[in-house]
Amino acid sequence: MGATPVLPVERLVSRLHDVTGVDLAFGGALGSGAHAFAINQTSGTETTALNNLLIREGLGLGGKAMSLRRPVAVRDYHRAGGITHQYDRAVEAERLCAVFAIPVVVGNSTRAVVYGALRRPGEVGERVLDTAVQAVASLAHEAEVAAEVERRLTEQARERARDSIDEAAARKLAQRLREAQAEIAAIAEQVADPALRARLDTLSRDLREPLTDQAKCPLSPREVDVLVQVAAGYTNREVAQRLHLLPTTVKAYLQSAMRKLGTANRVATVGQARKLGILP
Repeated sequence: MGATPVLPVERLVSRLHDVTGVDLAFGGALGSGAHAFAINQTSGTETTALNNLLIREGLGLGGKAMSLRRPVAVRDYHRAGGITHQYDRAVEAERLCAVFAIPVVVGNSTRAVVYGALRRPGEVGERVLDTAVQAVASLAHEAEVAAEVERRLTEQARERARDSIDEAAARKLAQRLREAQAEIAAIAEQVADPALRARLDTLSRDLREPLTDQAKCPLSPREVDVLVQVAAGYTNREVAQRLHLLPTTVKAYLQSAMRKLGTANRVATVGQARKLGILP
């Protein structure tokens, strides 16, 4: 799986501050599998007391929201029961009273925690909390979509890599088979025993047929044999020796292949044959 997309916590904190009307919004993101986060995004602070404050799972209001994986709110932070008070000094410095914390849950893990706070006692209104929860849910959905896109892109990249490896292996195998077929055809030309020569011819033909679709291939089997040797880098004289032909016959086959493929030289002919799938 690819890297997990980064949550835009800064944008969410700014949005919470704007749409809920709270005095202060802040929060931070968790790394994958982490059990703590640092408050590094704020909007509306009066001091630096919250900056980089490390919040551990289960501790304070945000740690409790992270642990429960649901929103938690208190009317008066300093008098609130049910939460630990390790972070009271920072809360006091910002003069915070009513506070809520909402975990950003993506998939099966908490990826961030964001807060909203008022500097006056009282309950955070239902409308404010609903607006905040909806904003968080929207961000979580965006993150899930981004993660799914990343997963699919990664899988596609892996499939392309596998296909590329399979294609390269298939081309290599086809090349070896073509060379073996051409070599068998060359040996058959030099065999005097009619029965053995017939067996070699049959074997050469059986190898050639799956490698070259005759319905689509404009070249004759012998022209293909010559091109296989030319593609391997042999000169006309060397091809003639390997296929037990005259050099002039090799030249004639090569010229015929050029004419059929519409090419002007041996290099272009080999290239065009490869494009058509006649050669690997």
